[in-house]
Amino acid sequence: MRQSKERLLARPTLNAIPGGSLRYSYDPATGSFSLTAVAPAGNQLAALVTIPREIAGATSRPATARPDGSRTVTFTPLGSYSLKIAPAPLRLTGC
Repeated sequence: MRQSKERLLARPTLNAIPGGSLRYSYDPATGSFSLTAVAPAGNQLAALVTIPREIAGATSRPATARPDGSRTVTFTPLGSYSLKIAPAPLRLTGC
């Protein structure tokens, strides 16, 4: 795959986002990501975001590394919440 296509396809996946007022953005040129939402009072559902191995930026919440090089961020939000991934050079393989 060409690096230009890999750059466009390598983006965070929102697997589960409880609540509403969801806003998110991703910049494929820098790998930066920002998400905000509002969970209802008493929420017990987890938010889950998968970050592919190509995105190297630090996350604003703890991330768990997976054997394939990807990371997952899982947390149970209450009220307004956010998740950010800092800009960092992408690790493109050109596969």
